[in-house]
Amino acid sequence: MPNSLNIAKERISQISDIATSYVQADKSLFDHFIHSYYQPLHQETAKDISNADLAGMALHHFTLLKAYDRNHPQLAILNPIAEEQHFHSSHTVIQIVAYDRPFLVDTLLMSLEEQGIDVHRTYHIIVNVERDENGAITKVESAQESGTSHMSLIHCEISYQDNDELVALKQMLLAKVDTLDIVVDDWQQIRAKLTNIKAELATKTLPEVFYSQQEIQAFLDWVLDDHFIFLGYREYRLKDGNSGEVGSVGSTANQIDRSDLDLFSIGNSGLGLSRGSSEDQLSKSFDELPSNLKRLLTAPQVLVLSKSSRVSPVHRPVYMDFLGIHKFDDNGKLIGEHRFIGLFTAQAYQFSVQQIPLLREKSNKIMAMAKLPRDGHAYHKMMHIINTLPRDDLFQASVEDLYPTVLGISQLQDKKSLRLFCRIDHYQRFVSCLVYIPRDKFNTELRIKVQNVLKEAYGGTSSGFTTEFNESEHARVHVHVRTAPGQVHEVDTAALQAKLSSLMQSWSDHYQKMLLDNVGEQHANALTRRFLSYIPAAYQERFDARTAVEDTKRLAGLSDEQPMIWHLYQSTGDASNQLHLKLYGRQKAVILSKVLPVLENFGVSVISAQTYEFDLPEQPIWMQEYELVLEHVDTIDMQVVRAQFEDSLKQIWAGQVESDSLNELVLTTKLDTYDVVVLRALSRYMMQAKAPFSNVYIQQTMVKNSDISVALGSLFDARMNPNYSEAERASKTSQIQEQITAALADVSSLDEDRIFRWYLDLINAMVRTNFYQREADGSRKDRLSFKFLAADIPNLPKPKPMFEIFVYSPCVEAVHLRGGKVARGGLRWSDRMEDFRTEVLGLVKAQMVKNAVIVPVGSKGGFIVKTKTMADGRDVFQAEGIACYQTFLRGMLDVTDNIVDGAIVPPANTVRHDEDDPYLVVAADKGTATFSDIANALSAEYNFWLDDAFASGGSVGYDHKAMGITARGGWESVKRHFRMRGMDIQNRDDFTVVAIGDMSGDVFGNGMLRSTHTKLVAAFNHLHIFIDPNPDTAASFAERERLFDLPRSSWEDYNQSLISQGGGIFSRQDKTIAISPEMKARFDISDDSLAPNDFISALLKSPVDLIWNGGIGTYVKSSEESHADVGDRANDAVRVNGGELRAAIVGEGGNLGFTQQGRIEYAQTGGRIYTDAIDNSGGVNCSDHEVNIKILLGKVVEQG
Repeated sequence: MPNSLNIAKERISQISDIATSYVQADKSLFDHFIHSYYQPLHQETAKDISNADLAGMALHHFTLLKAYDRNHPQLAILNPIAEEQHFHSSHTVIQIVAYDRPFLVDTLLMSLEEQGIDVHRTYHIIVNVERDENGAITKVESAQESGTSHMSLIHCEISYQDNDELVALKQMLLAKVDTLDIVVDDWQQIRAKLTNIKAELATKTLPEVFYSQQEIQAFLDWVLDDHFIFLGYREYRLKDGNSGEVGSVGSTANQIDRSDLDLFSIGNSGLGLSRGSSEDQLSKSFDELPSNLKRLLTAPQVLVLSKSSRVSPVHRPVYMDFLGIHKFDDNGKLIGEHRFIGLFTAQAYQFSVQQIPLLREKSNKIMAMAKLPRDGHAYHKMMHIINTLPRDDLFQASVEDLYPTVLGISQLQDKKSLRLFCRIDHYQRFVSCLVYIPRDKFNTELRIKVQNVLKEAYGGTSSGFTTEFNESEHARVHVHVRTAPGQVHEVDTAALQAKLSSLMQSWSDHYQKMLLDNVGEQHANALTRRFLSYIPAAYQERFDARTAVEDTKRLAGLSDEQPMIWHLYQSTGDASNQLHLKLYGRQKAVILSKVLPVLENFGVSVISAQTYEFDLPEQPIWMQEYELVLEHVDTIDMQVVRAQFEDSLKQIWAGQVESDSLNELVLTTKLDTYDVVVLRALSRYMMQAKAPFSNVYIQQTMVKNSDISVALGSLFDARMNPNYSEAERASKTSQIQEQITAALADVSSLDEDRIFRWYLDLINAMVRTNFYQREADGSRKDRLSFKFLAADIPNLPKPKPMFEIFVYSPCVEAVHLRGGKVARGGLRWSDRMEDFRTEVLGLVKAQMVKNAVIVPVGSKGGFIVKTKTMADGRDVFQAEGIACYQTFLRGMLDVTDNIVDGAIVPPANTVRHDEDDPYLVVAADKGTATFSDIANALSAEYNFWLDDAFASGGSVGYDHKAMGITARGGWESVKRHFRMRGMDIQNRDDFTVVAIGDMSGDVFGNGMLRSTHTKLVAAFNHLHIFIDPNPDTAASFAERERLFDLPRSSWEDYNQSLISQGGGIFSRQDKTIAISPEMKARFDISDDSLAPNDFISALLKSPVDLIWNGGIGTYVKSSEESHADVGDRANDAVRVNGGELRAAIVGEGGNLGFTQQGRIEYAQTGGRIYTDAIDNSGGVNCSDHEVNIKILLGKVVEQG
């Protein structure tokens, strides 16, 4: 019946047709060869090979067969080329023709594997070949059985080998075949040797040390019954180095010293792989053994089973089995040994032990020692264990060695425990180790670790393994540790087992145990359930379980109140300048680029950073690890700085503290987060007070001279800490002052010395601070306030006010200047980030003039918003401005006395170096026109004695915009100027105006509605330029009035259909503005186009009747002044000189529109101008009256 799995005959015929076309002679013979050659080829193997290639392969093999000379194998290794061999392959091809012999294919394949060469395809057939008297092949047909009378044809495809490697590979394979021939030639003789030895043993009285004589005979019969592949034999004789006598059967260890024995191989006794010299030779390996091992090996025991130290070169690449049979003389003396090497056949490993002599006897003895009821569960379990033990161990080990192992295995109860059973080979060539590992713990990584530990423990040279899984809870790993005889280490098996058990424990096991030990069972179980399954593999590779427990506790501590945790530490063994930082957080991990600048400001370099994410179901959490190196110091006192460093990072990330290079002081000195905030706030005030140093340079100086920085912090504490008595304060202050003075003598840089003296002057001029105050809940205030006696600050720009309060926070900076104890003035929302104090100082000068004839005297304040801009949205920016305004006011109220029941009540926890000072009144200004109610709400919050007199205006005060009081006052000046020119602008004469501002503003809007004869030809604010060259006076007035009533209007809301020819509304962001003929005529401009800023300058210099300043900024200076002298960088691009103005009159409804010298220069050209202090004093006077009335009547109202 044809085999449907093999290649079809039709295809073989097609292959034959192709193949025979390549030959000229023997076509019929070749055709017959092709059919015999491919008849057993599996169709799955053939489906991916073309018929042409199959034809060429067969032709090449047939050529080798014809060349075979019946003495030596024909072996070809080639990288086939189609035009030469008629077939192609991407692999290297080996083809062999040799007489059939056992293990030929096995030996070929194992030899290639030993060389690390991959075998992709192997095809082997056995054929019968007939030849004529000349040796020519006459017939080829498939053989029906294996035998040396037949020919083996092997085709093998291997991974591609370079051509220059093929010769060496061929020589190696031929040598293997030669070795195989030696084994095949001698195996019958080796078998006959064993037969004769067996018969000889039957006639002698033998010691029954381990086995009965009957069982030995049965075992040798079993071996001869094709259960052992004989590969070699050699006979040895023993000789006493002293007397030549060797111990007899009845000798004892006390009678004979076997340590002096010598072992000789007998010449010409070797067969197979053991072929050797024709003369007796001393066994060098035996001679080099230690005496105790010699005694052990020469103890009479008849039969010795072990493993050879050599790997089989044929059939299977495993260490060969060793069968040693002791040789006795007629008197029972041990005189030598017969040694057989080979391989047990597969049946030796498959049969039950009861079917194999020796093993059945061992098994019976073990069961007898166990004393278990026959056929009971425990009995069958132990029998199963014996049958499944590694068969080599059963052959080689004694019952005394096997019983403890079998018993131990039978008692494997704990599914989580590892057990180890070890046995040292009789010849000490190896140690057999059985390791039982819980199945859920077993993996390749653990197995490799176990092997390495065992090899190291026993001093092994190499190791091999086999792994077995069955229905039990453990995986069995059988590790063979190869050792050198006499050099096996002594091992404490229990300790070794414990070591392996620790290897078995996974990271998760250690983690759970550490949690249990650290936090107790209940909490540990909860943390394990929450975290264990979500700890990333990268984290487990990086950190041990003990560290993970600490990290887990911190991660578990994350909450809404504590969304991030920082942890700084140093590891033992790290360099003194090396630090580690861990950051723990929730939700999405922070971007490293945001963290790194913060860390670098602490004076460290970030060497590496790694993020670990824990995807907990309820909420993702994460940890980041940073490796840091100190940049400017060699070491730090971790016990001092750890907590303050972690707190500082926490405060920075929460937005409570700013990040700059002063933070390095937190990490390198005893100054904590808020000690450094004091130094930072003072440096910011220095910048506003025009100290001639950059902020960066100040910070560098403070860090470089950290000891002086610490002393300044101590001086601040000594002067301002309310916990000291006056005597303590005076003593500490004096002592620290002297210390700082001495330290300054060692500062080599003059600029650095000046910076420190600025700090020293500011601290000495400080009379109050809210630094030591706390909120009702005990928390630190979100702002820092300093009150100075300005006269005591030597380098402060003049004029110097009486008092100055500086308020600092990460969100706002503010300053308030007072001309006297009873002073009032507005608070401005400034956009001059770099020099807002200069702006306020200019304003307070004017305010002092305005208040010269009224009570109180002048004051002025201003603040900047640091964290938001208009780019964040108008509403967002406005809300932030209000919050900053509130912080400013709270900061001032923090250091202001109150009056309760007629008595002065100082602020709590505040040292006062000045007299009672309860008078603090504020008013609206630029950006704060609608904030009066907000201010008075804070007055109520503080129970401040002025109540709603604290801030003029608002819902319980005069509405300046509704009253138009400031513009009305300024307009009186404008009317007077025009009257002096003979014009009645209220009733008769139209007049042209260029104005600064827009209709939403109080001063601008009210001013541009004071007269119906106003012809507003141009106006500008920070966003737009309004141009109406020839306005309709009535229509434009009505439209301005509409815009004034429209909340939050801008010039874009103006009805452009009402604008005269050549006019329009233009953005200040435009690149250029086209100048129309009407514009040129009205403003006397010759250019065809101008940039917006240049256009505004031209408008200021245009020939109009009036310039009305209802806006913010300084637009006119003198020609003798620079823009830097003005201190309003925002308007540098549009500012003009007073001598360039051609307007007849200037009305200053807003403050600081002109510098004082600019006014003078303008007036000298004939222009009519008073000052801002006169023009807009109406609003100030109104507010002063309001406050004084409220103060006067407040007590009356309070009393009902």
